[in-house]
Amino acid sequence: MSGLEWLSLNDNQLTGPIPPELGELSSLEWLILAVNQLTGPIPPELGELSNLGLLSLGDNQLTGPIPAELGNLSSLDGLLLADNQLTGPIPAELGRLSNLRQSVLRYNRLTGELPSELGNLSNLEVLDLAGNQLTGELPSSITMLTSVSFLRWAGNHGLCAPQSDPILSWLQEFEAKDGANQSNSYADWALAFHTEQRFDVADGPTCPSQ
Repeated sequence: MSGLEWLSLNDNQLTGPIPPELGELSSLEWLILAVNQLTGPIPPELGELSNLGLLSLGDNQLTGPIPAELGNLSSLDGLLLADNQLTGPIPAELGRLSNLRQSVLRYNRLTGELPSELGNLSNLEVLDLAGNQLTGELPSSITMLTSVSFLRWAGNHGLCAPQSDPILSWLQEFEAKDGANQSNSYADWALAFHTEQRFDVADGPTCPSQ
């Protein structure tokens, strides 16, 4: 199995924890276990998959934190962890994922403030943080995400965009881009993963005026 490049078991009725032994599949490029009934934590051993381009674990019942070890996945293009029960902060180590284009963390139970290191993700196109328990202000480093075309932080009951520069001006420019699309069709795009279609959407509350 050491030569296995794709493992796609999505949309089955798999139960139980994710085996940490999957971290031994050194050639793996795609790991897709979404839409099952998997439970327990994300094994930190998955951070050893140096060739992994897609990690899709959404729509399960996974619990515990996002392992900081995922920040070692230097080839990662897509991190799709939506619709689980993940807790704790977003690891600052994810800011090391220089090839990451899509980070979909919506509808979990993530807490804390956004790490400023997310601003290092120069290739990031999609950042979906909706429906968590994140707090604080969007960090000013978010303006370094020059490739982003879909940014959502709504539904966190504490995470907000400050009404001051540089973020205020950046969001105004962002929302003025041609081709703005406020529909929910992004969900299908995330599943398609490699489509070239782009959306220019920024969706989330601003902070109260001081």
